[in-house]
Amino acid sequence: MIVDCEGSSIECGLCHGEEARELIRYAIKQWEEEILSKKGNNRSVLKNYISDFLNNTSLIDSMKYQTPDLIEEMKGIAKGSGISFEKIAAYNLMDEQWWYDLSIRNTEPGCSLIGIKKGKNTILGQNMDLPAFMDGSQIILRISSLNKPRKILLTSAGQIGLTGVNDHGIAVCVNTLLMLRSNSKGLPVAAVLRYLLEEKNLENVKNKLININHASGQHYAFANKNEISGYESSASGSIESSIDGRQILLHTNHPLVSRDINSRAKKIIKENGRIKNSEERLRFLTNQINKKMTEIDIIELLSDISTPLCAKPSQKHRSQTFGSILFKLSENVKIFYCLGMPGKVQWKSLTF
Repeated sequence: MIVDCEGSSIECGLCHGEEARELIRYAIKQWEEEILSKKGNNRSVLKNYISDFLNNTSLIDSMKYQTPDLIEEMKGIAKGSGISFEKIAAYNLMDEQWWYDLSIRNTEPGCSLIGIKKGKNTILGQNMDLPAFMDGSQIILRISSLNKPRKILLTSAGQIGLTGVNDHGIAVCVNTLLMLRSNSKGLPVAAVLRYLLEEKNLENVKNKLININHASGQHYAFANKNEISGYESSASGSIESSIDGRQILLHTNHPLVSRDINSRAKKIIKENGRIKNSEERLRFLTNQINKKMTEIDIIELLSDISTPLCAKPSQKHRSQTFGSILFKLSENVKIFYCLGMPGKVQWKSLTF
């Protein structure tokens, strides 16, 4: 499903909420059931959990201060879908909920990222692995806000974005690094993504990212037709993961340069086998990727369900590949996307 949103921030949110109302309600219902499965099947428990999550952190306050337009957009989503703002706000704090609930959840998110600089163009793409309950909520958002770059985003219905590109040819992909230190007063990942996509050149994106007070451990890869950069961000700041002049950028879900480790989180993630899985995916990418590969080659690789790059739910691990996206950045931007498990769901393409 593609949802086109135009106008002010609240108008864009309202359009999102109205056009994707049924999918948003489905997504929120699945999310609520997942919370109840961990907290006990009681609706008052759910209400208290959402309230505590929002009130025990300053994540929404950080958005109000630094990205107030996104607060307005979420208000629009809430109004358009008929769901409370509190639920929409909490649902948009996906990465933050993972560390907030780490001790009671078997959290096992993932993502496998590929960036290749090729002559006069750049390819940036990823498989995005998310909790299996989110499957079925995939949408593409096309946002045309007043006096801002147009944006195309892969997301879950009701969320302001997971990964995306703007019409100035800047793309941003993300990988969670859950073992890095978090900050309950920082800017949430979804807001960081959208904040970066307001820029028209890559140097401004870098400067913004470095100066953000980050809520969650995350790897941010961003590119235009001339350059790829990667940074690992955490409570202590951001550190570059890419090498200057490098033509290939690969990343999964363990830090390569940051040492801002939360030892308790690392222990839990290691016991779940997620660090081993992340290392396995990175080795696979390192062995497979070369700078001669085309976008078609990468799409075929991301779609091969026999490889570690496609996460499949099991009794032990409840995450799966939510969707895939690939940006070809040249004089024109072309987006290739798959709303579901690649290899089983057809890839499609679009442009600005």
